[in-house]
Amino acid sequence: MASILSSFAYVPCAFLIRLSILLYVRSVINWWSRTRSRPLPPGPRALPFVGNVFSIPRYKPWLGFRDLSAKYGEMTYLEAFGQSILVLSTPKVIFELLEKRSANTSDRLPTPLIPLAGQDYNFAFMPYSTFWRRHRRAFWQQFHPDASVKYRSVQRAYARDFLAKLLDAPAELRQLIRYNFSGAIMKVVYDAEITNVDDERINIIDEAFVGLREITVTMQVLLELLPILGRLPSWMPGAKFVKTLTRSQAPNDHLVHVEFGKSKAIVVSGRAACLRQSHMFTMKTLGSWPRGIFCGLGAARANRTIQDRRGKPGR
Repeated sequence: MASILSSFAYVPCAFLIRLSILLYVRSVINWWSRTRSRPLPPGPRALPFVGNVFSIPRYKPWLGFRDLSAKYGEMTYLEAFGQSILVLSTPKVIFELLEKRSANTSDRLPTPLIPLAGQDYNFAFMPYSTFWRRHRRAFWQQFHPDASVKYRSVQRAYARDFLAKLLDAPAELRQLIRYNFSGAIMKVVYDAEITNVDDERINIIDEAFVGLREITVTMQVLLELLPILGRLPSWMPGAKFVKTLTRSQAPNDHLVHVEFGKSKAIVVSGRAACLRQSHMFTMKTLGSWPRGIFCGLGAARANRTIQDRRGKPGR
């Protein structure tokens, strides 16, 4: 009996060794098929099996990548568990690769992070396809620079309301800025009225992106390598990231379905005061997805920028 139990003690070790060998062979095959032995851009020396996992910045990654670029140049190559990462640090090389060669760089790799965070409706994360082009076209027709002129009245009204509220409560500057951005975007996208800083929809917009915002780069790589990790129960030790990601599912569902349903009822009833044509166009073509994307990305990005800076210049 003792010998049987002792044999089981070696199973995890054997499994890890086999997994490490498999990952190494896979990374070599991927490297060879991708580069045909041509040299890659410079970067930190990779460790066996794990690559540059320990070189990837975890806290304030933009500062860490800036330091890496200062050391290795405008293109820095990293690898983590067989996943290639190319860091571009100058406008020139970004324009050259992402604009001039967009046919090669426009695609999106499928990742389990997106559905876990409730962002599978977001065409910013969709693979390059006809489905994606339809969404982009619908979005562009309603929000290109010339079309955005018709939204100025909404922005102006919220800006004036923001200034009036700021005079009454100057200590609530940050909350009022969140209110200003979120209220204007909700009005433009859903014809929904937000009249005070305590409206729950302001927090819903911010929570919609909390999963993608707070997950670490290392955990992203591990999830892409082993998608089964996303099925771990959130109560399990070490699975806190699952709870962080899934926390965004309900807010995203609210933006895409609940707010869309309210907006649709307003348009059908003929009571829409804002964007009747764009609402109808979006409903007839693609449903609620593009508007949920615009609302979430616009307001959440503005809110997060305010939270990140917190009056600290030069960051």
